Amino acid sequence: DAGKLSGGAYDQLYLSLRLALGEKLLKGKKGFFIMDDPFIKASPDRLQRQMEVLKKISCSGWQIIYFTAKGEVKDVLEDDINSGKVNYIEIKSRL
Repeated sequence: DAGKLSGGAYDQLYLSLRLALGEKLLKGKKGFFIMDDPFIKASPDRLQRQMEVLKKISCSGWQIIYFTAKGEVKDVLEDDINSGKVNYIEIKSRL
């Protein structure tokens, strides 16, 4: 039962379902995902693994636009940002 999963595991399940649905709807072609803090409940270790999965998805041809307020995401992707593999745009608040 999905309701018995931890928040982080539930997020992973949800990503798998979105990917499968995307592939089904696009009939095997690649598309894009717009994600708004999909792994907000993830522990640091789980976040690292989830980012690795997203990188593999991206390498297979999917485009991913990822919005987050979680600073750990930038930390996890720092090497990829510095090497230019990941485009990172920080939006600063005017408040």
